[in-house]
Amino acid sequence: MYKLFLPIMLLSILIMGCIPDSPLDPDETSNPTYITTQFIMQGAKVVSNDGTDTFLGEITGKYNSNSIFNNYGIYGSKYSVTSIWNPYSIYGSKYSIYSAFNDYTITPPQIIKNNTRIGYLTTNKHLHGGVSPNLLKSLF
Repeated sequence: MYKLFLPIMLLSILIMGCIPDSPLDPDETSNPTYITTQFIMQGAKVVSNDGTDTFLGEITGKYNSNSIFNNYGIYGSKYSVTSIWNPYSIYGSKYSIYSAFNDYTITPPQIIKNNTRIGYLTTNKHLHGGVSPNLLKSLF
């Protein structure tokens, strides 16, 4: 029972916003909470929440060509229209209702794993299920 309960509890703590969105101390990334979060999010897909279900990349290491953390890839580049890191795209602008960086949106990109939505990629601290893109970037 505890093997299943602990990861779910730790993910719930992360999603509810109890973990800071600031840069991490290198020693903190060995914390079980961060390791569990990385394990749960690894391989999840990021999909738009604008009715088109546009694929926006995967939550994987920065060397994966589909990774949202690959600065040179289509999904991680700050110049790509399908990147959450492009501050001028509908998925990265702080003004777009479909953006991961709009602090007030209720329609940020979805995080999908095993064909199930497990959360939202957003800076909106009040959205249930929201996970900060900056926090995830610090883990990968």
